[in-house]
Amino acid sequence: MPEILDTVLLSLILIALLWLAARVIALGRAQAAFEDIGKVDGAARVLNAWGALEASRDEDSFLKAVVAYHLIGEGSIGRANQNFVADQFDRIGSFPGLREAQRLAVRDEVRHIGIGVSYARRRLTRDGAYARALIDEIVEGFDALGHNLVEHATPDVVDRFVGAYGAAPATLWAEVLRQLHLRLRSIGISDVRGARTA
Repeated sequence: MPEILDTVLLSLILIALLWLAARVIALGRAQAAFEDIGKVDGAARVLNAWGALEASRDEDSFLKAVVAYHLIGEGSIGRANQNFVADQFDRIGSFPGLREAQRLAVRDEVRHIGIGVSYARRRLTRDGAYARALIDEIVEGFDALGHNLVEHATPDVVDRFVGAYGAAPATLWAEVLRQLHLRLRSIGISDVRGARTA
């Protein structure tokens, strides 16, 4: 069992790098992680969206942070991860408590996603092309980061993904992008400029 947990953690670090970095930052242990992650193509735009709220509480910084955290972190990475992990429970055994915890976590995350979707939709309605450009900036950075990570995944990382999720990193990335497209459509963006398909 510990081996599967290690594998899940490693795979989360690969695909959910930004999401995990935000959690680490919140705990005050982020300096080294922030610098390393920021070197990956596309990461700076997304990380800056989270970090910008430390320096400024203006509406634009808030919108970028909402997109980065609620739509990308929770709404795309988190939902894709939850779908894949849930599918693996049968493979590793019957854990009713873990399944219930997963169900409750998904319920909670869906609420958070809804908050972000509602705010981003209101900003798009109110500010149109200006808000769209702010959203595209974050989505394009995330897209570049994700494609870069998948493209450079080592054979060992690919093997760990398959062991943990039953799928290769590219398959999980495709689900992350599918979830992202769902979130973007839910805020009124159907022509996704920033996110390519996997």
